[in-house]
Amino acid sequence: MNELKVEKICYACGAILLQEPYSIIEDKACFSYDVICPCCGIHYGYDDGGAGFIISDELTYSDWKFADKTHVKIMKIWRKHWIDHGMEWKHDPYSEFDPKPENWNPVEQMKNIPDPFK
Repeated sequence: MNELKVEKICYACGAILLQEPYSIIEDKACFSYDVICPCCGIHYGYDDGGAGFIISDELTYSDWKFADKTHVKIMKIWRKHWIDHGMEWKHDPYSEFDPKPENWNPVEQMKNIPDPFK
């Protein structure tokens, strides 16, 4: 990868996030650890590092590099899990933070997913 570009978009479901899920330190993308997608519920730095309950043991953060095949595979597994469970908005509907958008369409939202994570 020539240039690391981290976006304020969930790499699993395409939701707009309040902050980037990764930070760039010494030309490497690192987990932010405090970003949880309000839509699909992925906890960056935990679920995408292989520690989440739906990720198999053979995919771990020790193998992980930003946008490599392991990272992409983890995001696709998480997305499939979210889709298979009804594509529900995970955040508390009564919270003032990250509320479910009006006229929310999860299929349209997934068009935001950056390449190569689609």
